[in-house]
Order: sequence, then C-alpha cells, then structure tokens
Amino acid sequence: MNKKNLWIGLGIVVLAGLFIFLAGTQLLSAYYLKQGATEFLKGDFIKAKPLLDASLKFNPRNSESHFYLGKIALGKITETPGIDLLYPGADYSGAAVHFEKAIASGLERKNKDISLIALNDAGFSYYMLKQYEKSVPLFLKYIELNPMRAFAARYFVALDYFSRSNKPQEALDILLPAIEPSAVSSSDINGRNLFRVHTLLARLYSYKGDYASASKYAALVVENKDLSDQSLEVRIAHSLLALDYGRQKKFTLAEGEIKKAGGLDCFLSAAYAAGENHSKAIAVAEKADPAGDSYVDSFCPQVLALSYLAEGDEINAKKYLEEYLSFTEKFAEKNIFVVRYREQFTIELLKLE
Repeated sequence: MNKKNLWIGLGIVVLAGLFIFLAGTQLLSAYYLKQGATEFLKGDFIKAKPLLDASLKFNPRNSESHFYLGKIALGKITETPGIDLLYPGADYSGAAVHFEKAIASGLERKNKDISLIALNDAGFSYYMLKQYEKSVPLFLKYIELNPMRAFAARYFVALDYFSRSNKPQEALDILLPAIEPSAVSSSDINGRNLFRVHTLLARLYSYKGDYASASKYAALVVENKDLSDQSLEVRIAHSLLALDYGRQKKFTLAEGEIKKAGGLDCFLSAAYAAGENHSKAIAVAEKADPAGDSYVDSFCPQVLALSYLAEGDEINAKKYLEEYLSFTEKFAEKNIFVVRYREQFTIELLKLE
C-alpha cells in the first residue's frame, strides 16, 4: 500500500471513529434527558437534576436539558393567592442562564411549545434579577409569538413602562388584552394574579385622568376576598378611590378610604388637593411626618408645592417645588407620576425665578 492510500485509510478510520464517538455521546445525552424529563414530569426535581446534568456532559448544547434545568432552578409555583413570590427560593440567575442556552441551542426547532415557555420564563427570571434591559425584549418577543396567552408578559412589560420607562400609553395598550377572558382563563395562576393587573390599570387610568375607569378597577381590587386588607395592592386601590372622592369633594368618604389604606396622611392631603380644598391639604401635609424616603412620602411636598401655587404663595411654593425635586431625585426608579411632576415642577421653578 503506498503512502497516499495509507493516509486516506487512516483518515477514514479517524472519521469513522469520530462519527461513532459523536453518535454515542448524542445517544447518551438523549438517554439521560429522557430519564431526567420523566422524573421532572413526576415532580421529583431532586432525581431529575443529576440526570439532566449528565445529559449536558455528553452534549452541552442539548436544548431540552437546559430547559428542564431552567425550570428546576425556578422551583415549584406557590399556590397561595396574593403571595408576591411566584417561585419562593428560586435561583433566578441559574434559571436565566439555562433558558438562554436552551433558546440559543435551537429549542424552537425541537419543541415549539416549551420554547415559548423558556422565552417567557427567561423574561421573568431577568425581571426578578432587575435586569430589565434583558427582561422586557424577551417578554415582547413572547407577546409577539403568543399574544393570547401572554398574561404575565403583558403585566411585567406594562409595569416596566409604568415604573421605569415612562411609557404610560404603551403600558395601557399592552396591558388591556391581559384582562380578556381567554387570557385570564388560560391558567389558574393568571386568575389568582388578576388583581395585580387591575391595580396597575387603576393607576394608569388615574394618570390619564379617566377617574371613572380608575375607580372601577380599584373597586375590583378591594372587593377581592382573597386579598389581605393590608396588601400593597389593596392599599393602593383604597388610596385611588380616596383621590376620586376628593375630586368629587366627598371628603368624608375620602377620609374613610385613607383609613382603610392604613392612614396615609400624605395621600389624604392629595385627596383634599384634588378637591381644591388647598388650605386643608396644606394643613394635613404640613402636620404629616413622612416616615422615610418612599414614593408615598413624596406626596407631601408634591401637594404642598401645588397647593401653595394655587394659593399664590410663591415663597412656600418655591420651597416645596425644590424639596420635591430633591426628594425624588434619589429614587432609583421614577414612575410616570414622578416624571410628570418633576417636569412640571422644573418649569414652575423657572417661572418663579
């Protein structure tokens, strides 16, 4: 055999060996995936995880193994209504990594249904990690691909637009389809979390000046028997109802709603200001002793600035305009209301110069 034929023969042997090796690793990866997925579907995450890890040792790009490991990193869903943490004890960093690898490794080609779940869960994992620049595009992609089953994705994008991105109309547009019966009924979890959507809708409609709609959705929250009277959403809803009563000059009813909200004096002052009872608004706000540097505490300087402006007291108006801007400058996240008042107050200060 000449040297040329020898080298060709060796090449064929090497390629054959490589093919057999790769085929073997693929088969072993598929075997461990099947065993791990079986345990996962039984709900035994402890047995499933090492099997799925073994699958990745033989094929690090096994997209389905990454998907199931992402789900295991999230953990099991809480069944308790009103609980803020959907996945108590979740490893969101690990989940995000596995979901991203599942998507990048071609999960959609293997299983379109679970690839959509991976997209949604990756968005949620990044959201919980406060990596919103990664979370929102993933949620938007999910909404594009699965618009009628995007309850959670719509809520989280709308919340980002409300809390950080200052996109009130876009928030409302993307959130409203979440309350369609088909969207809510697609999952028991959606039904249990509908109160969160109602709360956000109430806040968005209040921002737009549609107080009838704001009160409508706030009322749905306070009527929810599964919620504690002291839950954040219920307190927000009572506060929004108080503002609406204040605008109608029904101050006794406004005071009643504030008591139900936990006695938030700064918000009570806002209710008086909404009804143009500026002297009472000033008295309540000046007497209030804000406990910290939260968004609720910012209502006192906001109301004082607006009320003194309404009464023509430029000295005190200037004082509280500056105080509000200084107070809210520290906020890591400035919601649509804060952005609105900061812009308005900056203009008002320039007028007073």
